[in-house]
Amino acid sequence: MTFLSILRPAPSSMRNPLLGAALVASVLLGTGCMMSKVKTQTGLPYWPDGGNTPAARLASTTVADAGRWRMAATRWLGVPYKVGGQDRDGIDCSGFTDKVYQEVTSLGLPRTSRGQWLKGAKVSPDAIQLGDLVFFQTTGSGVSHVGVSMGGNEFAHASTTKGVMFSSLTDPYWSQRFSGARRPGR
Repeated sequence: MTFLSILRPAPSSMRNPLLGAALVASVLLGTGCMMSKVKTQTGLPYWPDGGNTPAARLASTTVADAGRWRMAATRWLGVPYKVGGQDRDGIDCSGFTDKVYQEVTSLGLPRTSRGQWLKGAKVSPDAIQLGDLVFFQTTGSGVSHVGVSMGGNEFAHASTTKGVMFSSLTDPYWSQRFSGARRPGR
């Protein structure tokens, strides 16, 4: 039996609805096993190609874009935090967002979180998209921390205690300190 013969209708004497359903189920289950689901530090699953759920993969027109953003951020996972750092020996939050933006868009960002806050259009919390910068007030007054939205509620950033990681905007620590979002020109 060749692959093309599978696509042709079977003679009526060979048609069996249960056999057809079993074939479809085995194909679907086999496909699911090929997807490499990974858990981030937020505990939320993701697929390296960028979809957060199978439904999002089918509905999204920006899966390739999501993959580029996620891969750029993932390359830095685990790099320790270092004030003023800009390399794999240590990086700070604005250095991290600058490196990710340069890789994905070739757009350089200002070197501080405050400078990045002043660049780009303001984005309302319910309109945050993949690649938007998300800002927080973690010390004193004003913006003091920045990350890059990975879509949904997830963002990537350089944490002062854990280095580069993924976190959730719904985490109580981050939601209480959220200052806003900006969309630099892409």
